[in-house]
Amino acid sequence: MFQDCVFARKVMFKIPKGYDSVAKTIRLPEPLADQLYQLAAKNNISFNLLINECINFALNEMGSHDENQTEKEFV
Repeated sequence: MFQDCVFARKVMFKIPKGYDSVAKTIRLPEPLADQLYQLAAKNNISFNLLINECINFALNEMGSHDENQTEKEFV
């Protein structure tokens, strides 16, 4: 599913080097983590970069669908 959204549409996010960052711990269902690790390896990128791309993509998509949002509101 993620592959259809991002890589098939050739949407790539560049994470600038030397940016300030914070370390966060997240819990993922094992099948999802496995799928993300495989996708990162297939595209020759780090797991961390993939997670950053996923988050940026989701945030950008939320912003572009604000007027169509009917089920849930995110603040």
